[in-house]
Amino acid sequence: MFNEYENLPVEEYAKVVSTKVGVLLRLINTLHEDKIQMASWKIWSEPLLFKMCYHISSLLQLCEGTILPYETNGTPVMIFDEPTISVLFRTILENYLTFYYLFADDIEDAEKEFRSLVYRYCGSMQRTQFDINSLEAREKQKKEAEFVETLWKEIKESNFYQKLNERVRIDVKKGIKPRLFKSWKSLITESGLRKDVYRNLYGYKSNYSHSEFISVLQIYQGKYGFKPKSIKGHYVLFLVHSLIGKTILELNAFFPSIAEHFMQLNEDLKLEIFALNKHARESAIVDQENKPADVEAKK
Repeated sequence: MFNEYENLPVEEYAKVVSTKVGVLLRLINTLHEDKIQMASWKIWSEPLLFKMCYHISSLLQLCEGTILPYETNGTPVMIFDEPTISVLFRTILENYLTFYYLFADDIEDAEKEFRSLVYRYCGSMQRTQFDINSLEAREKQKKEAEFVETLWKEIKESNFYQKLNERVRIDVKKGIKPRLFKSWKSLITESGLRKDVYRNLYGYKSNYSHSEFISVLQIYQGKYGFKPKSIKGHYVLFLVHSLIGKTILELNAFFPSIAEHFMQLNEDLKLEIFALNKHARESAIVDQENKPADVEAKK
């Protein structure tokens, strides 16, 4: 399967990856179709994964080539926009890690709810600190501040907050630690992603996000002409493809109703998703509990 993908032109492989984005979106939508009732904090998993799908869809379009508003000898210039693809890849990875931290980590739901509280509190706190001018915006900010106070009350009354040391409590109250002191690199390790791949790439892609010298140097030295079978293009697509597979299986574990819909997919598609998950993970062996037959048995 992967050998077949390797021989595809980049734009064709991008279409293959796009089908997995479609699977993820359809599975998420089954929550609405089935009118699944859930705790309010779980609702935020949906827009978080939509955000990830938006970013991936944009990255896939870039992999088909970017035409610049510039011509050489009367011919439009098409490039492989690696700088922008790198920025999007970093964002997609952070998006996945946030989903893992809030919803897929192997911890009890009560602790996940606490993490969600802190995450929402920090984000809402940031909005109350924006400089604004209009009266309407000030009214909205006032309501936001009231909401922040409601979230803070829930946080400080939580047993999980009480277990934090004083220094950590102070920083949580400031609203500056949405992931409770977990770095992106530590989350890569905790999520079970392959450290040799994702940790190294995260640091490299960050150079493009922050316009560090190495990113400018790469552009100075690089030849970004579009190549239908670009190795770099294939590699980033394979990593994103694998990440989608891992996300789908973790979403199945979080929502049993979604797992039931997943089992209705054709066998080849299911096996491909399990293979993608395997390649994304630190271990080369898929856990027994994640095999299709076991999921079928749980239905």
